[in-house]
Amino acid sequence: MHKNCGNCRTDFEVPEEDISFYEKISPVFKGKTYNIPAPQFCPPCRRQRRMSFRNERSLYVRKCDLTGKSIISAYSEDKPFKVYQHTEWETDAWDPMDYGKDYDFNKLFFDQFNDLQLNVPKKALHIPDSMINCDYCNYGGNAKDCYLCFAPFESQNCLYARIPFGCNCDIDGEANILCQYIYECTSCINCYECFYCQYCDNCKCSAFLIDCISCENCFGCVGQKHKQYMFLNQQLSHEEYEQKTRGILGSPEKLSEFEKQFEEIKKKSIYKFVRNTNVENSTGELLRHCKNCFDSYDLMNQEDSRYCELGGEQSHHNYDTTITGLNAVNCYEHIGSLGCHDSAFMVYINNDQNCYYCISCRNCKNCFGCEGLKRKEYCILNKQYSKGEYEELVPKIIKHMLENKQWGELFPTNISPYAYNESLANIYFPLSKEEVLSRGWQWKDIEGKINKESPLEEVLNCSVCGKNYKIIKQEQDFYKKYSLCPPSKCPNCRYKQRIDSMNPMEMWERQCMRSGCHTTFKTTYASNRPEIIYCEKCYLNFSY
Repeated sequence: MHKNCGNCRTDFEVPEEDISFYEKISPVFKGKTYNIPAPQFCPPCRRQRRMSFRNERSLYVRKCDLTGKSIISAYSEDKPFKVYQHTEWETDAWDPMDYGKDYDFNKLFFDQFNDLQLNVPKKALHIPDSMINCDYCNYGGNAKDCYLCFAPFESQNCLYARIPFGCNCDIDGEANILCQYIYECTSCINCYECFYCQYCDNCKCSAFLIDCISCENCFGCVGQKHKQYMFLNQQLSHEEYEQKTRGILGSPEKLSEFEKQFEEIKKKSIYKFVRNTNVENSTGELLRHCKNCFDSYDLMNQEDSRYCELGGEQSHHNYDTTITGLNAVNCYEHIGSLGCHDSAFMVYINNDQNCYYCISCRNCKNCFGCEGLKRKEYCILNKQYSKGEYEELVPKIIKHMLENKQWGELFPTNISPYAYNESLANIYFPLSKEEVLSRGWQWKDIEGKINKESPLEEVLNCSVCGKNYKIIKQEQDFYKKYSLCPPSKCPNCRYKQRIDSMNPMEMWERQCMRSGCHTTFKTTYASNRPEIIYCEKCYLNFSY
């Protein structure tokens, strides 16, 4: 099916496989299927819309509207919502059903849902009870003693890291797995005492590595395997290596000079067209143990899915999901959900089934257009119905939404509870203030971020954005232990630099650049990129 995107106006195709999936997950009432239509937005614009509903990093000090206590929140004081401290939100001190309302067929569904979310109290931070001493974090689970980390899982003693999984002392990291004592690393697995590394596996005591496997005491290398004492892709003796690397990480001047040398090595290096591991019949980047995944990025243990990113773990048959996984099955247009089945158009939900258009609901079944519910069934706009009433009313609502071209589309960005520049969307799809406002979306002029206060912390000025930031004691100790230069940029600018260094969530058709090879493939390296890109066979046959 040929479509024109309702957002960016580019043409895109909806293949038959997608149509079949939409039919498969469409709700059925009294034996009749109410089909989810083909999407009006292209895949990148759908990603952008989903991400506009997730604020990870913009945290504020405000008062809890239930207790009056000062709290840390993802919602600033000027937001038009009631906001409860996350532990208070979980209690029975309030009932989300008190905000239930009748469906009005004279109003658009999205307008009615927006009215509901303006009244239902918001959870200040999305952190569960399994997060211990992580008061300055957002999202995640089973983490301990982390500070300004976002979605840390099974991790401890991490600072400024995003999505560390099973990590200990991951400082300024992005999506690292099972790593210990690392700094400024991106998408590394099982690495130990590594700094400024990207896409490395099982490396230790090294710095400035890219695409390296099982390397130890290597510095400034690309694509090396099972090597030791390599410097700028050259083999050295132990003594030569120590002499070459001495003092680089601790001196701003030496570090800057080395980075220039490393840039030249990166330009001459050869890169594999995708960084996928143990995948079958899949396209995308950073796919690990995946099968039949298409146009997807940074997934682990996921099958039969399309247009997904940042998720996985025993999940299958999911389309258009962001940060969704842990046994998620038959999910469509989700962001920030775990363990859900047969649900669509959902934002930050856990273990829901046969639900549509819900936000912050948990362990619910057969709910439509609800927010903040726990262990509920047959609810619409937070109002309780019988099974018969629910199955009679929802089809009428779907028909009403279909007439207004809302059924089959996620909530629009203009009713996101966050300003666009507070959301994940602005990281992956950056827009200017003028562009955001021209689209009718929210923008917030952000003056600064919350930080702990302590006489032991050093206040600095960011060399990029000019804002103040602090070096907390845990950082100071880490930098001193490993003789590292303290950062000259604030945490947000450091994070932005890491994201910018990664390939985009987009694929291009290209040909292997090795002479004589005509293999074509899809890659996240655009044709105007300077890197030398090889197909898998040529890359594996190539030796440095």
